[in-house]
Amino acid sequence: MTRNCFKTVVAGIGLISLFFLNTHCKKSSSLPDDPPVTGDTLSSSIAVISDIHMGDARASAGKYCWFGKNAGALGSFLDYIRDQYPVRQLVIQGDLFDEWLIPYRMMPYDPAYGINNTREFYLAVANAPINQPIVQKLKDIAAGSQTQLIYVPGNHDMLLTQSIMEEIIPGIVWAGVESGLGRYIPVSNIVMEHGHRYDFFCCPQPLVNPGHMLPPGYFVSRLYADGMQQTGGGGAELSPEKGSLLFLVAWAGSFIYIVRKFNVPAPPMDSTVVQMTGADNYNSPVSFFGMQSIYNANIEELWPATQVRNGVPVPVPVLVALINGVYLTPSAIIEYLQKSSSFGNFNIVSFGHSHAADITVYQDTNKIKKLYVNSGTWIDDDQCAPKKSRTFLILRPAKWTGLGYDKAMLYQFNPTGSGGNGYSPVLISKDSVAAL
Repeated sequence: MTRNCFKTVVAGIGLISLFFLNTHCKKSSSLPDDPPVTGDTLSSSIAVISDIHMGDARASAGKYCWFGKNAGALGSFLDYIRDQYPVRQLVIQGDLFDEWLIPYRMMPYDPAYGINNTREFYLAVANAPINQPIVQKLKDIAAGSQTQLIYVPGNHDMLLTQSIMEEIIPGIVWAGVESGLGRYIPVSNIVMEHGHRYDFFCCPQPLVNPGHMLPPGYFVSRLYADGMQQTGGGGAELSPEKGSLLFLVAWAGSFIYIVRKFNVPAPPMDSTVVQMTGADNYNSPVSFFGMQSIYNANIEELWPATQVRNGVPVPVPVLVALINGVYLTPSAIIEYLQKSSSFGNFNIVSFGHSHAADITVYQDTNKIKKLYVNSGTWIDDDQCAPKKSRTFLILRPAKWTGLGYDKAMLYQFNPTGSGGNGYSPVLISKDSVAAL
């Protein structure tokens, strides 16, 4: 435990207390009788999805991939967006690809599979049999004239670059900013991110170990993928930061959680068993204890500077940043909704990352109503339970509709009946706010 532990905990508790004393949050009302999305959508709507987590062919065969069973549903959704509900923009808020869920014993870049570097890894993911039809549909959307396709990078595809993405999907709009991060502002009062910028375990950490960017969450995910592979997959998604306060506690708690969850032996912590093969410039294997020592040496002390590097509008203590691994609502409000930021004055902020589809109403001390929305995920249902999968947002900015309010609608794309291949949108919740 570092010398700043006590100050970090006190500051974090104080900020969280202040947040709850001075704000009012509530869930948006559920309106299940609302009809499916229809109407004059081309010039007035944005569809938002995130957290698909496609892996390469090895991941599907080895059963350490979160995505597969919902591939048909996602393909149908993209057809729906292209043919039935042609929105002005389709925004993917990160983690389309997954370079984190790879068992630690495996080589991330393996010449035996034609993967020698980062570019070839992402090409292998795009060309995997289960993913290729989806990537082709995204290519068709990007190549068309009616819907603009935008990509905001996530943490599981943090090493993806604009040139690689544009090679995979020509015509896509890259909304990356700082390396490993992105931000997209479609209209002046709506801001969209993946959300990992505020997550202590999952944001880029280039200051901690110069020459490398991957955060602690990457190595925890490698262990988790190994557990999935050994047990044939299954179980809910990884939430390593839940209930943790500081780095050493969070790190140790994550390892205990994974070993118990999959009932597998603990990895040899002090042996260089984590294969890297060039990922993030790690050319040699590393050990879990070795990475723990590197991070623990200065990760908390460097957190203020890390937030500056990562373009965080309102810096927060380590404790709050750890909570952000599972609960992003406070950060959405602190960073963008409490007051105008250096990036603008917003009344809707949209994140992914948490896999928790959501519309939450926020009212500040002046009773001004704003919205935090989350696009959820498309990973397999058994990997994200009890959270919902196959979710998407429809945002209708007042600047495009000509109305006096911005509207957000949250849907789940569900099967239409037993035994069939059809899907249709089912409304989960909706709300609107007065246009700024």
